[in-house]
Amino acid sequence: MTTIRLARELPLDQVTARCIASEAGLDPSTIPRNFGSMHSLFVAVCRRLGSDAFARHGDGLGSFTAGTALRLFTDPDLALRNRILAWMKGEGMETGVDRDSQAATMLALRTEFQSRLPVSDRAAFLWMHVVILLSEGLAVFGDLHYLTDADRIDAMNLMTKLRDQIPVVESSITWVDPNTPGATG
Repeated sequence: MTTIRLARELPLDQVTARCIASEAGLDPSTIPRNFGSMHSLFVAVCRRLGSDAFARHGDGLGSFTAGTALRLFTDPDLALRNRILAWMKGEGMETGVDRDSQAATMLALRTEFQSRLPVSDRAAFLWMHVVILLSEGLAVFGDLHYLTDADRIDAMNLMTKLRDQIPVVESSITWVDPNTPGATG
């Protein structure tokens, strides 16, 4: 897809309808006609990038090994998706992330995670978000930290060991009730 290629090559604010149409040999009215706006096109691109990345690494986040996690978290499609979402958020745009769809995905990941480790819904929910935030942070800011491939592999090994300790650690935690005023979760 021309938009994805251009988003990899150019600063995102330079990926315009005119630029895309020119590169693809299309009339500039094609984007508004098919997507309504550039914003809607970026939302569609993010959905495609995310689904392509997860399709390639289909064994889920709940059961990741260090190698699987490294491949998923460094997947160029997922990294580009996260960069586009961060840029959209920074530009004050809605990201188009569907809360119901995201909740369904998180429930599936939590269920898979809990089938492998005896942890509460709360621990599984929070762990999945830690893993996802780590992946998004690496995609957006990873270049600032000059991590080598060996560093990334060691980080994933560390995350795997931490994940395996969640049942033990959870027994010593008193969770904040997410229904308590002022609590989030």
